[in-house]
Amino acid sequence: IRDSLQVLYELPHSMSAWIIGPISKIENLLENAEVSLLTRGPVAGIIRVKHKFNKSTIIQNIYLYKGISRIDIDTRINWQEVADQKVEAPMLKVSFTPILSKTRATFEIPFGYIERISDGREVPALQWVDISDDEYGLSLLSDTKYGFDVKGNTLRVTLIRTSYEPDPLPDMREHNFKYALYPLQGNWKDKDTPRRG
Repeated sequence: IRDSLQVLYELPHSMSAWIIGPISKIENLLENAEVSLLTRGPVAGIIRVKHKFNKSTIIQNIYLYKGISRIDIDTRINWQEVADQKVEAPMLKVSFTPILSKTRATFEIPFGYIERISDGREVPALQWVDISDDEYGLSLLSDTKYGFDVKGNTLRVTLIRTSYEPDPLPDMREHNFKYALYPLQGNWKDKDTPRRG
């Protein structure tokens, strides 16, 4: 799985809290990250990755378990970005690209699920999203983030946006949340993705 934090820049537009504006550029946060091993034990290992972006700090603790096919990502972000009608607004996403053949994108919705076209548009989902081919797949589990997009084999979730209308500073603060990757052999129904979500 190839993954990265990405900053997408939204061009100024009205109703920014409700509408994602046109994206002018995407910046991958790949360089200058501080990576350290927090613990290595018989049950789990924890890797810490720390990023700086402008005035903001992003710290991710990645939990790898022995005998459990799930990767938990505990994320703490001190988001200090500001935008307005004259400044592009940065939006933080995390992106995962597993090596799969032709995939189907499935999203949890109230009381069920729906398959959607993988065209890159952001859509809502509840506690899980899955991309799978006929043999393997990847489910993303989350109980706090609800904006997802899938394009081909790339699955992304929006972590923070810098909207400015009507509230000029809605996300300028500390954020703490978790999400998990659940790689699977077979399909999400057989591997019980809804229950794990």
